[in-house]
Amino acid sequence: MDPIKITSFGSYEVWALGGGRFAVRDAAGILDIEHPSLDIATAYAMDLAGPTGKESLAYFRAA
Repeated sequence: MDPIKITSFGSYEVWALGGGRFAVRDAAGILDIEHPSLDIATAYAMDLAGPTGKESLAYFRAA
């Protein structure tokens, strides 16, 4: 399976890699971190892109 871009926050993107694996990548191609969960990968990308580093807390509490 080819990687599929799911969403992006600023310059950080969340990708589905297949086999239940997800990755957070930056536009420059420097950061490439795999996560076992879409929620974790999304939260990590949100926190990296946000000014406080805690944006995912507000998002997941409101959801």
